[in-house]
Amino acid sequence: MEHQEELVKRAGLALISLAAVACSTVIGPGMQTHPAGEVFATTPLAGEPYGVAISPSGDVLIAQVLGGVISHCHLPDTRLVARLESGYQPVHIAFDVAGARAYLVNQGGQYLRVVQLAPFVIIDSLRLTNDGFNVAVHPNGGRAYVTTGDGRVYVVATATIRVVDSMRVGSSANGLAFSPDGRRLYISSRDAGTITSFDTETDNPIDTLVTTGAPQRIVISRDGTTLFVANERHGIDVVSVSTGLLEPGIPLDGAAYGLALTPDGKQLYATNPRTGNVFIIDVASSQILKTLSVGGAPRNVAFNYDGRIAIVTDGDGRVIFIQ
Repeated sequence: MEHQEELVKRAGLALISLAAVACSTVIGPGMQTHPAGEVFATTPLAGEPYGVAISPSGDVLIAQVLGGVISHCHLPDTRLVARLESGYQPVHIAFDVAGARAYLVNQGGQYLRVVQLAPFVIIDSLRLTNDGFNVAVHPNGGRAYVTTGDGRVYVVATATIRVVDSMRVGSSANGLAFSPDGRRLYISSRDAGTITSFDTETDNPIDTLVTTGAPQRIVISRDGTTLFVANERHGIDVVSVSTGLLEPGIPLDGAAYGLALTPDGKQLYATNPRTGNVFIIDVASSQILKTLSVGGAPRNVAFNYDGRIAIVTDGDGRVIFIQ
């Protein structure tokens, strides 16, 4: 089964030289609130591109899980011109509110690292007790939440990079999503098949929602009423937040892994690395608007601040830009 949570044990793995291939674009005039759904550039990138994050000002960071590095570009330029060695198996990245720093988790290396953009360096590290899986920063910027393979959730004060609390969920804790008001945090467990919600003021658990498969990335609708869950067994689960019950899901082509909501809240982008497809879904109707057959192994998705560009990482060695 293909997913990031399987630790990569490859003897003799060396850092891969990351030669960025120039591939620029000029974005046309006008403002969009979500991409039109057309691939406009692809940039080859070694080291199995995986995690992706975009700052409000357009800085892009890509984690290359097999390269031990992260790479950087600044939109609208799609050339990945800078790289930073970042420890063993960097997987997911999240920017802080200002976009000046990012938080990176190492899976095999078991670290949370703090990345500064100018200059492009690691300025702090925090050792984890298990494999780092994912990370998210609270909307107020004061805390970062880091999940691990054994189901721990570490609450880290961003001012000091110190653990101030911890919680438990099921193992392979892999997806995080905040409610629109920031008062709840939802965390998925692939192995337990659950979504656990926490009060972000007290860190106390509120409820546990049971899905019907192996939940991966999760997002919540802009009005806070609906939770969308990428499920690697069948597609997208749809959960009513008020009742905690599963509603009719969104079947794809057998699985969903990456999942992201456009900034306007109107569309979902979902990936299936098994089939090489990226799905664009209308939130209001739960209907697939478009299927992009990009090939390779599309993994994770992020949108720029105004919603005009989506970036998809391809584990087979590309970064895909959609407008």
